[in-house]
Amino acid sequence: MRAFSCYKTLTYLSYCYQSCSTASAHNEGTKGGIMNKRTTEQYTSGGIRGKLTDKAVKAFVAKSKPGKKLADGGGLHLFITPAGGTAWRVKYRIQGKERLYTVGPYPLISLAAARVELTEVKALLLENKDPVAERRINRAATAAESDN
Repeated sequence: MRAFSCYKTLTYLSYCYQSCSTASAHNEGTKGGIMNKRTTEQYTSGGIRGKLTDKAVKAFVAKSKPGKKLADGGGLHLFITPAGGTAWRVKYRIQGKERLYTVGPYPLISLAAARVELTEVKALLLENKDPVAERRINRAATAAESDN
């Protein structure tokens, strides 16, 4: 016996989705009692992305101790170095090994720029290329061109 009947009114939807087998028809896709309110843009490879704000990053940097991380999703995180600096890093796996790609220091590289770099890293991973190795190749090519 159900505790609540299925009414299509907004007041009962919050109760209905937990107890009704037809709740998904009433509230746009509830699965297992959890309402699905996230957009499909956030569900990309590597988990939910873009959960940080500039305000949260500034607060974290102001009060954090060395060795701490603040995750944004998709492998991107802000790391407080032992020396006290901050660096954006991307954690990824290639050929079964976990690797880190350092995007750059926090004040110079904004949250938005770090997210753009994350998409570039993910694109290289989809092509089965190691982002760190690609960066080294690009830097060597740039250095060779500037020497000429």
